[in-house]
Amino acid sequence: MTTTHPVEVRLEKQFDHWRLVYVTDFAFHGHDSLELIKDIDICFNSKQVYSSIGGWINHDEGAELIELFSDNFTSYHHMDVYQVQIALD
Repeated sequence: MTTTHPVEVRLEKQFDHWRLVYVTDFAFHGHDSLELIKDIDICFNSKQVYSSIGGWINHDEGAELIELFSDNFTSYHHMDVYQVQIALD
């Protein structure tokens, strides 16, 4: 069964450039009733990485997860998998 796997990316404008604040990857978990949860949360402000499997993880594991996530994200983007929605607040 294939389900959607939403990704939220927050950018903030600082003067004349954009800054990446966080990237959150969501996943559906559960058997009888699926619940949308944070699967991976990368916070560039606090320099912390969260995984639904391990909670807040240490720097080295976080760096590995960021690299894996970035590679996968880029591959999926090149395969035209994402449906993009933009919200301004």
